[in-house]
Amino acid sequence: MKQFFVGCLSLISILIFILIIIAIFAHYEDREEIRICSVDAANIRYGPGTEYKKDDKGPLKWGDTLYVLDRENGWLRFRLNPNDTIWYGWVRKDLTVKGSRWEDIVREREKQLAKRKSKSMRKMRSLKASIGFDGTQFMIVNNDHYDWTTVKMEINAGIIRGGYKLRVSIIAAGETYYVNARRFTKRDGTMFNPLTTRPMGFDIYCDQGDWFGKLN
Repeated sequence: MKQFFVGCLSLISILIFILIIIAIFAHYEDREEIRICSVDAANIRYGPGTEYKKDDKGPLKWGDTLYVLDRENGWLRFRLNPNDTIWYGWVRKDLTVKGSRWEDIVREREKQLAKRKSKSMRKMRSLKASIGFDGTQFMIVNNDHYDWTTVKMEINAGIIRGGYKLRVSIIAAGETYYVNARRFTKRDGTMFNPLTTRPMGFDIYCDQGDWFGKLN
């Protein structure tokens, strides 16, 4: 029986030793974690909270590397230089990402910037269009040297009894596109009726730009 208890105590001692080693390595790994600022500006504080004064070093910038020393209530204590043993600051953890995720963050940011640039260029570009109406159908001429894609056309936008729309995938460069007026519909399915409603405005939106015009 005595040997049994001795054996149990030895096993417990070994398990405790293993748990201590795991805890030490986990703590070491946390202390050495590298994170990166993922916002345009993140305030550095003297302590873990907004009640602490901002650090004179100024805000972190997007892409700045942080060497994490400790954590407290959603805040990180960090240094900017791993060899600096004097200075440290605090920043909100949710304004940073793990270093291992940084490449994915950069790719996503580049995609978003490209979308914004494309959208901005589209808004600044005015299409070269000519619109005609013979009483039953519209004639839309693409006078640009490039195709219009993902095209949305609207009759009498912003006018009472207006808002009749039609979408087409493409109107090629130099093409004259003919379309029956009754193909334009509202959300509820109501078709445009040229016998009862006069087409006064005609708008075109597409990936390449916009065109707004009036019909005589």
